[in-house]
Amino acid sequence: MERPYTEEELRQQLQFLDNSNPVWQSISQIIKTAIDNSIDCALTDGISQDDRTWRSGYAQAMRDVESTLNNYRKDPSKKV
Repeated sequence: MERPYTEEELRQQLQFLDNSNPVWQSISQIIKTAIDNSIDCALTDGISQDDRTWRSGYAQAMRDVESTLNNYRKDPSKKV
């Protein structure tokens, strides 16, 4: 198994994922769909409070992933 990237290496690797890159567009669409589906499910009638809480937390976690990726892509000097 290869060693994990350092934070600096991650930033360098993700720099090519600008908004016009089809790989980034695909990743972004998957993340946004996961967020939307989780929110829709959390707002559904008949769902238990535990499930609603879990779905809301999942949506927030996905937003955090999206934000972290954007920070790596757009600002190589910013600490995450």
